Amino acid sequence: MRGVQGYFASGIRVYFSYLFTHVLSDEQQSQLHRPSLFWSWLDRDEAPVLLEGNGATLCEEELSEQIIFTDNQFESLMCLCDAKQLLVYQPLPEKLFMNRESEFAACFKAMLAATKEGVLFEDKRNEWVVEYILKNKNSFDSDIFQ
Repeated sequence: MRGVQGYFASGIRVYFSYLFTHVLSDEQQSQLHRPSLFWSWLDRDEAPVLLEGNGATLCEEELSEQIIFTDNQFESLMCLCDAKQLLVYQPLPEKLFMNRESEFAACFKAMLAATKEGVLFEDKRNEWVVEYILKNKNSFDSDIFQ
């Protein structure tokens, strides 16, 4: 997969599960599921994750469509990047979450909320996100995005 910006060679692995659940449309997901039997990776807690594909090949005359992101998809993708950066440079208090996946999911949800609220610039955004996480900590659970 190659994004319009050409960034995904190494970035896709880090955010893979979130691409399928929060960025790509059903049609875009289908294009990636089609040629693959499965996708597998280790999550942030070193636990194995498996996402099934369907293993169907393209016919000779078929061409794969380039996946072109909408503005909203780019915003979601940037929230993934912002969440990762925040956790690297401004870690949350220890023991706030049971594991790193839950911590990342909460941070991503907070970044999406910040974007929706129009808090876009890093100096205010990071502070807003941390406050949002601390204020909403009890509402985060394993099904954080439902």
